[in-house]
Amino acid sequence: MRPVQFAVVRPVVMRVVAGIAIDAILSAACFALHLNLATVSLLFLLSVVFQALTATFASSLAVSIIAAGFLDYFFVAPLFKWRIASPFDAVALSVFVTTSLVITRLASKACAEKQKAEYRLRMLEQIYQCSERLLTLDPEPGVIEAVLNVYRQSFNLRAVSYFDGHRAEMWIQGRSSQLSEQTRQAFIASNDIDDAGRQLCVRCIRLKGQVTAAIGFEGLPDPHLTSRSLVAMTVATLDRANAFHAASTSAAEVKAESFRAAVLDALAHEIRTPLASIVTAAGAICETVAAPQQELAQEIESEALRLSELTSTLMRKAALEFTDLEARMVETDLGAMLQALVERYSLRQAGDHAFAFECSGSGAERVIADQDLLRLAVAQLLDNAVKYSEPGSLIAVNLESSEESVAVLVRNEGRPILAAERAYIFERFYRGTRGVSVPGTGLGLHIAKKIARAHQGTLTLDGEEKRTGGVVFRLTLPKPEAETEHGKLEYQSADSGR
Repeated sequence: MRPVQFAVVRPVVMRVVAGIAIDAILSAACFALHLNLATVSLLFLLSVVFQALTATFASSLAVSIIAAGFLDYFFVAPLFKWRIASPFDAVALSVFVTTSLVITRLASKACAEKQKAEYRLRMLEQIYQCSERLLTLDPEPGVIEAVLNVYRQSFNLRAVSYFDGHRAEMWIQGRSSQLSEQTRQAFIASNDIDDAGRQLCVRCIRLKGQVTAAIGFEGLPDPHLTSRSLVAMTVATLDRANAFHAASTSAAEVKAESFRAAVLDALAHEIRTPLASIVTAAGAICETVAAPQQELAQEIESEALRLSELTSTLMRKAALEFTDLEARMVETDLGAMLQALVERYSLRQAGDHAFAFECSGSGAERVIADQDLLRLAVAQLLDNAVKYSEPGSLIAVNLESSEESVAVLVRNEGRPILAAERAYIFERFYRGTRGVSVPGTGLGLHIAKKIARAHQGTLTLDGEEKRTGGVVFRLTLPKPEAETEHGKLEYQSADSGR
């Protein structure tokens, strides 16, 4: 303890000794020049002020008292005695002492504030340099180790740690016997920790009012000045890394799906040519063979036509996924279109499912629509109903009408969709918990909803499923005379061509 105390007292002693020397020299000069008390007091006051600008309050106080002693001994009558004869000299000396003490206090305080300002400036420069280094880091999910290393080097820390609450993982740079545990405990308790004795501090990182992580520092010079900035820089750096990772993943998915769509489109084009040859050959065979073989030839032709239709649908879906819809609107008899679709599916399913079509009005409901796109959207709903319902169950298509819109309801008798999945069923590639065992790509409902929007309509999971059981999708379209938020739909007449 003695070396430490001497190191603290030594600067004060040195300044007092220097002050005594300066006051002695000043006294000798003034005495030789026979200056009066008023002039000497001002010179001593200037000396005290100059010394106070670079000294502590303790040394400045000692110098002020010593200067008053010099004035009394050499310049106040009777000279060379520690006694004051005149009351006026006593008042003058008291004024000097008071003034010197006040000025000493103010000067010392200003000097201390200057030192604090310089210290804060140095810390801000360190924080700024630290932020520059963080900006140069590669924005990767594992960037946290690099962030901790930057903090440790920039502020010469003994150790720095980070605890991620989502993954329950701890990272630490440097050596510390308690920092890791203190960081974990701060996260669990959702409370910051300050231990001035060990120069240890831990700060919780909050997102929307909830603690998501904690970061700890050991050896940080001034936690109250720097810790908030370090926490903010940590959050910004990790958000930047996560955003970069999400953007990279999204770009990779888009590129992969674009490649997949291109491959599917190329395959579909390659398949269409031999399919056309098969259909032509099957038609020729039907005309040349005898009656027993004609049935087989007709089945070949029918299946080839069905495969050609599926190929066209695949090509259209691939194009719709990555391009903006350019709907060619014409006035369309929706009831007739639905009736034809239901009949086609009834023939195709061959008893695996029962199909029914009902219309609440006259059945002659007309809408403005792109016939190919609308037919594709309803077909996606029917395909979805076939996949997710029990074999032999009923699939019902209902056409409902109101003053401003018409609605197509597609019902099946499958299990209701889970509440946790209802918000995601129209997203790309989402197939739910039951979709793993069902063939498909997870694009059908997404494309159907996209087509509904192109017609200024909506596609929703209808609330009626809760009452009737099964699953009900509702496709709503505006009537030709209805005014939508985008204005009235413009269309061509059916005779104008496509």
